[in-house]
Amino acid sequence: MQIAGYSYSFGPITGPREIDHRAVVSWFRDRGVGALELYDPWMEGLDIAPIKDAIAEAQMRVHVCDVNCHVGARNPAERQAGLDRFHQRLRIAGRLGASYILLLPSMPPWESDLTAGECHQWLNEAIEASLPLARELGQVLLVANLGFRGDIYGDPDWVVETCEHFGTDVRTVYDVGNFTMAGHDSVAALERVYPYTVHVHLKDWITLERERPGSSWRGTREGAWFQAVDLGQGIVPLDPVIARLGQLGYDGMVSPEYEGAEDPWQVMDRALDYTRSALSIVPLPAPGQ
Repeated sequence: MQIAGYSYSFGPITGPREIDHRAVVSWFRDRGVGALELYDPWMEGLDIAPIKDAIAEAQMRVHVCDVNCHVGARNPAERQAGLDRFHQRLRIAGRLGASYILLLPSMPPWESDLTAGECHQWLNEAIEASLPLARELGQVLLVANLGFRGDIYGDPDWVVETCEHFGTDVRTVYDVGNFTMAGHDSVAALERVYPYTVHVHLKDWITLERERPGSSWRGTREGAWFQAVDLGQGIVPLDPVIARLGQLGYDGMVSPEYEGAEDPWQVMDRALDYTRSALSIVPLPAPGQ
């Protein structure tokens, strides 16, 4: 397993925060990270030429680009506009050399009456309509298991069904923290989605029940609130998951992730240390696997 730097962790999670993509690229390069996962919403409206130049100068590559695919609307014109925007950003991700595209689906507010079935249907239609362009650009589309609105996008069975429906053109990113937030056993979820997994996200949470603590916390319909903390300091079973990935023979990329209010440069420094230490003691694949 190798580490991919993740630009999402440096963005405006809880309020206005400028993200200097050239600085982020240099920061990961200086720490020996050779691959990147770029969060496209932080790049919208920006000239990507300086970002592309910084990546080339750092002799790094873009492994994954996360792109909004906001097609969760009953109005067909709204869905088409979201699809057109998605295709536009796919082309930009292609200019950056991204091999994989993580689809960021529409997340309806809790008070919305949109059903999971509707959201799944619209996302599947968008995937179907996007596969020719993705193939042309040499990209594989990835579905995301989400924690917020995990009732729609957080079930490992939904991930598997979607991947099996589209075959090898559609895979997934396994996000251990999101499965935890969605109320699933993250190790059991890994067993379910592993055959379709080509990338991994590591994050950690602490929780507080039945009270809104502040803007940096993430909520669920069940009334639990989650706040990002340093890897290894929360409730997410990171060590068992990393050990199981090793036993299964996973040799892909892992992105440490942070989406809290603390200084991301300091938190991500610690996250890299934690991830490197954890990956250095990954067990060998189990016999027969």
